Amino acid sequence: MEKIIFLLKKIISVNSICPNEKELANYLVNFFKTKKYKVIKQPVEKNRFNIVIEKGKGKKSIGLYAHLDTVDTTKLSWYSNPFKLKIDGNKAYGLGAFDMKGGIVANILSFLEYNPTNIKIKLFFVVDEENISKGGFKLLKSRLIKDVSCLISTEPAFKYG
Repeated sequence: MEKIIFLLKKIISVNSICPNEKELANYLVNFFKTKKYKVIKQPVEKNRFNIVIEKGKGKKSIGLYAHLDTVDTTKLSWYSNPFKLKIDGNKAYGLGAFDMKGGIVANILSFLEYNPTNIKIKLFFVVDEENISKGGFKLLKSRLIKDVSCLISTEPAFKYG
């Protein structure tokens, strides 16, 4: 639980309101480079890039997918600082805690804990999902996803899908 709260607190503190994902993207690039993982920055447009991190060996991959951007704070009512994680019972509050920084943390910790054999595991962090998904479309058209047999998105399921 401590790892979850530590990471969630850190990434919620980083403003990644669409289209300003660069600071969060750079944090994640540095986080994984210090752990000696292969990190690929896929340019999407000026100052915006997707990130792909991989480990393991094999011809096929399992992908964990999440987006870096959040909605603007003006679209929601806030009773606390949206860039400061607040835990109240079993609920976490902060901009993106639900959509999608909680999913980012789940993907990171799953990636770090899993040691694949005969397969690769890839993390995909993309930009612009809260707008028109430029990052997702760029990724789908690239070679970076061609070996993926199963893609899991930790995007929350809202009431109407």
